[in-house]
Order: sequence, then C-alpha cells, then structure tokens
Amino acid sequence: MSQRSTLRRPAKSDNHLKLVKHRPTSSSRVRAQGQRKPKGYSPKAPGECVGVDTIEIHDSDIYSGLRRYVVTFKDMHSHFALSVAVPSKRAKHTAKLWHITRACHPFKPQCVLSENGSEFKAELLQIVLDDGAVRWLTYPKCPKMNSHAERFNRTLQEEFIEFHNDLLLQDIKAFNNQVA
Repeated sequence: MSQRSTLRRPAKSDNHLKLVKHRPTSSSRVRAQGQRKPKGYSPKAPGECVGVDTIEIHDSDIYSGLRRYVVTFKDMHSHFALSVAVPSKRAKHTAKLWHITRACHPFKPQCVLSENGSEFKAELLQIVLDDGAVRWLTYPKCPKMNSHAERFNRTLQEEFIEFHNDLLLQDIKAFNNQVA
C-alpha cells in the first residue's frame, strides 16, 4: 500500500497539454486572395464573365496511372467555349489557354470565375490581372457557382472525351486537332 501512495498521477493540466494539438482558429487561417462571385449574378454582355475549369482524365489500367487534363473556357453570356488538352496541371498550361482564348474570343473578358486550384495560380493570375480582368473564386466543393463551365465540362466528357480517351492519353496534339 505504501507503494501505491508514492506513485503520483500526472496532474490533469500537464496531461491536457500533452494531448491537445494546436488547431488554428478561423481568424488565423490563410484565405485565398480574390473576390467571390456575387450571389445571384448574371452577366449582361459577352465577355463580362468567363468560367475556367479543368477536367482530369486518368487511366490506371492500360497506361499505368497516366493523367491528362483538359482545360476549358466558357463565356457565360455568349456561350463561346474553348477546350485544350494539356499534359499536366500547371498554371503555365492554363496561361497558354488564356492567350489562345484572347486571340479567338472577340470580347475582352472583364472577370474570370475559377476555383482555387493550383492550375489557376501564379502565371495565370498575373496574366489575368495584367489584362485588366478581375478574378472571382468559387467556394470549395461548390460547383453551383461555376455551373456554366461545369455543364460544358460534363457535355464535353460525355460527347467527346469518352469516345477519344485513348487518343487523349497517347497523343495530346492529335486530340486537340480532333476537338477543333
């Protein structure tokens, strides 16, 4: 019994400090820079707002985990759309699509609506800002905010990509020629 009385149990406050991990408060979390799309917004003219999104295609069976991406651009008012297959999900490829779009699209985009993915950061953000456009971000896991681009992506996947999946995974240039 004397041995039991000599064993000291750790103080509750000491034990609590060891088990609790620091969780950042909502004020200390870093929020993505950029404005959000206004609720109920509807564009009134072509080029006023464009949606940019990415479709990820991967095939683990035949091509051992090869991934390809199709970056899409859609004007919300005129429904002008453009898509380009790219080998990786990097901002420089999306910036290349921006230059192609500026050459093909008759109206200068005033605002760009995109998610906060890595393919829409760095080079693309700088190019968009240099062109005088505003970048609007969608909330994570909320495809309703960029529904025009998401609908175009689904149509593109069901009507074209599913039938030319092997071509996309083997030869991106040939796939892009087929899309055009």
